[in-house]
Amino acid sequence: MEKFIVSRDDGIYHAFPDLVKADENHLLCVFLECIAHTERFHSRVMITESFDRGRSWLPKRPVSEPGNGWNCPRITRLSSGEIIVICDRGAGERRMDRRFLFLWVGNDNEKTFSDAIELPIPGFVPDKLLELDGRWLIANQRYRDDGYLEQTLYISYDRGKTWSEPVIVGSKRGLNLCEASIISLPSGELVAFMRENSRMGWACFKSIS
Repeated sequence: MEKFIVSRDDGIYHAFPDLVKADENHLLCVFLECIAHTERFHSRVMITESFDRGRSWLPKRPVSEPGNGWNCPRITRLSSGEIIVICDRGAGERRMDRRFLFLWVGNDNEKTFSDAIELPIPGFVPDKLLELDGRWLIANQRYRDDGYLEQTLYISYDRGKTWSEPVIVGSKRGLNLCEASIISLPSGELVAFMRENSRMGWACFKSIS
């Protein structure tokens, strides 16, 4: 197995990378700059790109403004060729509540991005935006009233201008279901694979729509 450095900066912590294929040889990778794994002060969403299928990478550049509370970026390439980056953000507190999602649209062949657009979607650690038959789907997690984590999903029929009420993907007392990754099968079903985060060593869970 060959290994290649995507980005390294010994002066800042790099975290939570996500990758998308823009064309045959062009890859884009977003990640978070922050102080440490559990610290979100002075954080920033960054992007880098490769034109040789990941063997070498250009210097990183910012997507977001630097600030407090940026957490977990994700990147998607739409059927139109547009690049969408999403990330959750809070007010800088360490707890993962009172957070909302933000979205950027790539312009000028992803050389520049729009200003951050705040979405009416509370929660944190989103999955990639999923484009499906004209719909946009975003899954993320939130705390239940009893303190357990549950996985939710929001749907937009107008390219992100408005969003549905939350749809429950996975929720059960006693389980901390989080960090979903949703795939669309050729047969039409959606499968959400979810981490169980009670630190009990349980296997991942899945939910099918």
